[in-house]
Amino acid sequence: MKPRKVRRRSSQELGVGDAVLQLVNVQRAIMMTPHSCVDPILETQKEQLLTALNTYTVDMGFECRFDPTEDLYEAAAVDDSPTPVAIIKKGAFTSCCRVVRTGTEKSARKKGRG
Repeated sequence: MKPRKVRRRSSQELGVGDAVLQLVNVQRAIMMTPHSCVDPILETQKEQLLTALNTYTVDMGFECRFDPTEDLYEAAAVDDSPTPVAIIKKGAFTSCCRVVRTGTEKSARKKGRG
């Protein structure tokens, strides 16, 4: 008879800064390894850290000075989807946008708990 697997759930707290630092270290280890030799454990750890970090969102506002010849949002839409990250990247490249406060009391909040 096969031994029955027992599932055990536990909860641990990890600071966001510590999670980001670990993600950077894991990503660096992945990038420094030839693609065919990347340890699948590192890939799994990366995905778990991203999942944990993405349970939090940041409410961001953008203040943009547009070049009349190119709309930043249209330029970002050329990407797969005009996400805030695409807008930030394009804004950094063109120096036309900056992140500003949105006026909400809580800038970071857990998804689903509003």
